[in-house]
Amino acid sequence: MISIIRKINLIFPQNISHSIIFLYFGLIILTLFEFIGIGSIPILISMMIEQETDMNLFGFSIMNLVNKNSYF
Repeated sequence: MISIIRKINLIFPQNISHSIIFLYFGLIILTLFEFIGIGSIPILISMMIEQETDMNLFGFSIMNLVNKNSYF
């Protein structure tokens, strides 16, 4: 990883190389958020289909969180 950063610094000017490195790490963080967002779709669909069941995820009741944060 450090060798890649050194090569980027040699190829590009200083301000562009910092932007490229910042963009790279930003894309990694956004990808993790995207995985979380896509992973929540099956949970939300199962909540819509089976409204009577109380789903617990890591000790938190998802239905209680949805009901507290719902405006309808």
